Amino acid sequence: MTLADRRPSVEVDELGPAEAAATFDRIARRALDLRGPDFLQALDDGKYDDVDPDDYPGLLDALMALPLVR
Repeated sequence: MTLADRRPSVEVDELGPAEAAATFDRIARRALDLRGPDFLQALDDGKYDDVDPDDYPGLLDALMALPLVR
């Protein structure tokens, strides 16, 4: 049997809205020391418009997690 013949086992768990929001909050707190809603408000207010995520530790983590809540 070759690797191409094997069928990988993949499991997917879908998060509900409350679980997704809690996960996003955890990521924002860990990455930026901000509550999730506070980060979203700052983002909407333009605080990060001219910020290079590579120069702002944790920002890229929070930005990558946005699909959880938006």
